[in-house]
Amino acid sequence: MARLKEFIPEEKLILARNVFWEKGYSATSMDDLVKATGLARASIYHTYGDKRKLFMLCLENYFKFVESDNLSAIANLSSPKASLEKLIERVLFRTMQSGHACMGVKSGFELGSKDEQIGAILQVAAQENIHLYEQLIAQAKAEGELKSKMDAAALANIVQCYITGIGQQFALGRNAGELKIAAKNLLQSFT
Repeated sequence: MARLKEFIPEEKLILARNVFWEKGYSATSMDDLVKATGLARASIYHTYGDKRKLFMLCLENYFKFVESDNLSAIANLSSPKASLEKLIERVLFRTMQSGHACMGVKSGFELGSKDEQIGAILQVAAQENIHLYEQLIAQAKAEGELKSKMDAAALANIVQCYITGIGQQFALGRNAGELKIAAKNLLQSFT
């Protein structure tokens, strides 16, 4: 008879995700994952697969976490421009709260062009973000909140590039105040 798991896999996945988020894929060892999760190596392999498979699960989990955080942050906002501002604010908040750059940005620099499957996960997440930004920008333009002559798709790509850049700039030592000013300037440039 198979033995029941004595842990909740989703909870341990979050613990592993946080290690990968902090250290990156290459710098994270199986010993780090064993220590963080409190699981034996065999339990990790049996439940999640090898380190790469576990990393991909963690990356997908990270993007679900970010999507949930973003959608809950804008759920009660009626202004599309305010929603866009809130999404940018959430990126800054998550970066400052965690003390390190976005896991997607870090993974993109480390593995995005080297690993096709991980690159695909990153591309899907980026396209989902761009789609959300494009919807908000189009709505803000229709309601007169944004007056830029550029189309919503082009502006959405600019926002995505800015948000990706937040992680890079944070890793290079830029402080939150400078990044907040840059975000404010970005949105003002759309009006």
